[in-house]
Amino acid sequence: MARKINWLGFAAGIVTLVMLVVSFFEPWWRLTVGQNLIKINASPIYTSFGIFGTQLTVPLIWAANLVAILTFSACGIIMLIYSLIPTKPYANQLLGFSYKKPLYAVVSFVALLVIILLIAGHFGVYIPINGSATVTLPGSWTSGATVSALVSAAFLLPFWLAVAAAALCLGAKLFHGTIAKPIVNPEAATNPAVIAATAA
Repeated sequence: MARKINWLGFAAGIVTLVMLVVSFFEPWWRLTVGQNLIKINASPIYTSFGIFGTQLTVPLIWAANLVAILTFSACGIIMLIYSLIPTKPYANQLLGFSYKKPLYAVVSFVALLVIILLIAGHFGVYIPINGSATVTLPGSWTSGATVSALVSAAFLLPFWLAVAAAALCLGAKLFHGTIAKPIVNPEAATNPAVIAATAA
């Protein structure tokens, strides 16, 4: 009997784990003010704030990053296990646990960025989500003086790997209905009892 493998799920598991490893070295999104005057590295995996070259971490954010690391690790490993046994009775539960996580992470991350930048814009600081712009601080913040700085923001490789992982996970979910159908060999296919059991 041939063995079925959900190759989309297998690819999703690999990409998820690769994204996790790469995220330890590069953030999903980076904001730089001036010549490294201020640098913000934002990611569900690791978030840090740099001021004048000094890196700062917030304990609460670090705890959230740790939860994300464990979640992505479990997601990638369970997706790999599922992809190798998609016809098992418990395979659907494995898939159900793992396929949503990358999508939720990407959507939540982008939504949080947009909300933060909209709040900053409400106070007169308009920061690009991707690209470069000269940002001028409101005069009320600087006692009327004009203070401007070049601000650059960009989504980096780990973010796009996360997007790819999310797309592959969704593909694996959609493909599951086809791949999980029981395999019936040619001899059994002509047996009325087997046909009836398969239909049920």
